Amino acid sequence: MFSTEARWFSRLELTEDYEIWLLSWLPGQRTGLHDHGEAAGAFAVAQGALRETLARPGSLQLRHRPAPEGTVRSFGEQHLHDMANVSAVPAVSVHAYSPPLTAMRRYEMTSSGLTLVRTDHAELDW
Repeated sequence: MFSTEARWFSRLELTEDYEIWLLSWLPGQRTGLHDHGEAAGAFAVAQGALRETLARPGSLQLRHRPAPEGTVRSFGEQHLHDMANVSAVPAVSVHAYSPPLTAMRRYEMTSSGLTLVRTDHAELDW
């Protein structure tokens, strides 16, 4: 369930209305800044701890907030964040999206603000 080569993830459920994923995180693993296309979602930290870094288009500021074990957060379709395991122990989280993910846009923070670097598409890139 844990992989040193890349973050491990597995889809647990897929319907027309939602999907649920199980993700594992070794220390240092992260998603990078991304959104969830047209989907709203939620995540729960089942084991360990994660850190969520929030970003907004047009802003140079990043906001960090801890997500210790037991944290449950929901978010709308405009949510842009990075999830990371910045602790010394593995973590596990569960993520739900509605509607199911079709694309995730990837961003980098540059000196002029957030820059879209690519779009990953469901069933092609994950």
